[in-house]
Parts: sequence; structure tokens; C-alpha cells
Amino acid sequence: MARLSKATLLRNMVGALASAGWQVEVLSERNVHPMLVVIRRDDIVHRLRIYIWNLTHGGGAARPKHEYRIQVTSGVTRFEQMTGEHTLILGWSEEFGVFAAFDFDRHAQPLGSSPSLQISSAALQTGQEQGIAAREKGNREIAIAARSEFMSDYIEHRALLHNAAQAQQIVDRIRADHFAVSKDNPLTAQFDATLAKISAGKSERLGSREESEQRNVVIERLDRLEKELDILRQRPGMMGHNQPPEDQQIEDETALIAASRDIRDELQKDQPSVRRVAEKGRFLARVAGLWRKAKSEGKKAAGVAVEKVRERAVEATIGTAVTGGTLLHNEIGTTLHAAASSVATWLNLIFG
Repeated sequence: MARLSKATLLRNMVGALASAGWQVEVLSERNVHPMLVVIRRDDIVHRLRIYIWNLTHGGGAARPKHEYRIQVTSGVTRFEQMTGEHTLILGWSEEFGVFAAFDFDRHAQPLGSSPSLQISSAALQTGQEQGIAAREKGNREIAIAARSEFMSDYIEHRALLHNAAQAQQIVDRIRADHFAVSKDNPLTAQFDATLAKISAGKSERLGSREESEQRNVVIERLDRLEKELDILRQRPGMMGHNQPPEDQQIEDETALIAASRDIRDELQKDQPSVRRVAEKGRFLARVAGLWRKAKSEGKKAAGVAVEKVRERAVEATIGTAVTGGTLLHNEIGTTLHAAASSVATWLNLIFG
């Protein structure tokens, strides 16, 4: 597997946070490592110091086949954590499509020469298949493997996830919460099935006339979605007495635009990252499904949906829909559902 540049690794992490509905402000200079960010969602604010490396087997025959690791380089001799910050120590596995997260409290002391942090392939595989996994490394140290859409959950629950006595209970709860959002949404279920195929190593078939034509359909629908979202983002006078602050609406719409552009960027490549398309398409489908629920069942039902997805990726978007904000007022959900459906159709074509 190709090793990603530090800039790409950092950008992927910012993208994961933005897709989860966080407003992300990067405080450090471009491509500086570690990266300092402030993330905001509703009344929740976190200041994060993010260390990240490629996660690879990297040890040749001398290392166990099941062991993957990050090699701590970039001149890092000690992981830092300033007052008011939370430090994330991460690896990204291009092979498994997951982040690995390590416990700062276990690695707060000065590092030795050529230090590395390990996680098992079993943890990575489970994280790939089920979204998030916790595995004990020895001495009751817990390492976490999580797909991009679960990294927001990791940040919110990282202390408990690295606690050996509670980690599995928290993992089970996070998975259940995600399932509660998706179980009544057939479109989201389609994306889940596709991600399972990808995790199982099923090969996609690219290059057919039908596949090429469907790419064009997807791009056309994404164009329409982005235009409508951009209009909403710039339109004045959308505020009401019970609507959320304007900057919150802008962030909701910005996250959707970012996901749409990520899909388009991949589909314009000869060899797109099918996993990335599926993950971003699933995000669009989840928001579309929650919008439709809020629209059809009214504020009371939407309030129940908010409880189900508390701390979930699209909480801010639901808040906008429930209170009559721009997403609901302008019925953007119809366009959003059409775009997500076209992505699902393309995925079905290439996997047959």
C-alpha cells in the first residue's frame, strides 16, 4: 500500500471531523506536525493536538504477521499536551481504511530511540467491518481502530475507550447508536452493504459504458446539490426567532458540500477510492434520511431522532431541520436524497 504524505494524512483527519458535523479551525501553520485544531459543534468545543503517521506492518519477517504499527518520526521525542488540549496519537491504515488511536496517558513520557506503537490486524479488521473496535495490547493498554465516520465518537469518548474496564461497553453503545440511525433508512443500509463488500475484498468492475454514464449522473446531481446548498449558505434573511445561529447553518451546509466535492473528486479519477465514495455517500444518505424523518413526522419525532443520534455525525444538521432552518425550509432534502441515491446506484453497478 502506498504511504500517504503528512499533508494528506492531516487533511484526511480534518475531513473526517468536518463530515461529522464539526466546525474545524486549524490553528497551526499549513502541514505543521503536530496539527493544532479547535473543533466546535453546538455548545461543545475541543482543542486538539493531532499526531498522525502511516500505519503499516513495517517490520519484515522479524515482526509478527498480525502486528501493525506507527513509527514515530518527524523529530518527535515526546508527545505534548498543553493546558486545555487533548492530544490524539493516530495512525492511518490505507490497507484497512481505518484510523488507529493510541492512549496519550500511556505514552506521555519521553520516547526512546526509534519508538513505535502497535495494534493488531484483528483490531483493524474488526474496526473495518464494524466501524470501531477496542483491543487490549498488554498491560491493559487499549488501542482503538475506527473508520472515519466513527472518529467523532472516539474523540467524545476517548477516555472511556482507553479504559480496559469500560472500552467494550462503550464500543457496543457507539455501534448501537449508529445502527439506530441507519436501521430505518434503506438507502443507508445499501451503503453499509457496499462497505461490507469492500471490507471483504470484493473487486469492483470499472470502465463499462453503464458505469461511465452513471458517473456523469452522479456528478450532475452533486452539481445541483452544491449549487442549492451554496445559495442557502449565502442567502440573507433566513433567520427566525427559533432558528439556530446563522454560523451553525453555514457549517451544516459546508459539511455537506465538502462530502459532495470529495465524491466528485474521486469519480473524476480513472481509479477512484471506492471506499471513500461509499463513506461520503453514506454520510449524504444519513442526513437525507434524518431530514425526511423530521419533515414527515414533525418536531416531536425529530426530537426523538436527535436523542438517538446524540453525539452522532449529523446532530447539527438535524437541529437545523427540526427548528425550521434553511435545510428544511428550502426542502433541500429532496435534492440530497437524489444525489445519495445516484451514488448508491453507481456502487451497485460496479459491484454487480
